Amino acid sequence: MEAATDILLLTILQIRPHRLPRHTSFISLAVVYHPLSSSIKDNNLLKDHLQSNTDLFLVDHPDALVIITGDFNPSSTKLNTNLISRCLFMSQIIKCNTRDTGILDLYFVNKPILFESPKQLQKVGNSDHYAILV
Repeated sequence: MEAATDILLLTILQIRPHRLPRHTSFISLAVVYHPLSSSIKDNNLLKDHLQSNTDLFLVDHPDALVIITGDFNPSSTKLNTNLISRCLFMSQIIKCNTRDTGILDLYFVNKPILFESPKQLQKVGNSDHYAILV
């Protein structure tokens, strides 16, 4: 995948473990960092980038589990996470604070039924972000 302006796509993993839930052929995991300085234009580029690459992947792997997670900084960037959910046909499953100030780290999945409710854990080291168990 090619990253758009000011969007840092950290990691993309395509995984095929030996044991998967029925009707899941493959797992694709993308980790995104969306900088605090991102503009409305950058938000649209991110949405379009995620949508086009997710669509391309699902054409080849229609039964795949797709997970897109990372630090999206929605409160600082005014990123509309509901719009991303609708465009990707995915659910954002993090409902607990990922930082004292709110939910900055998101976890979009196309098969939310496979997940239990995420749980907030303690902060790791000196980080100001909570660990989240998914």
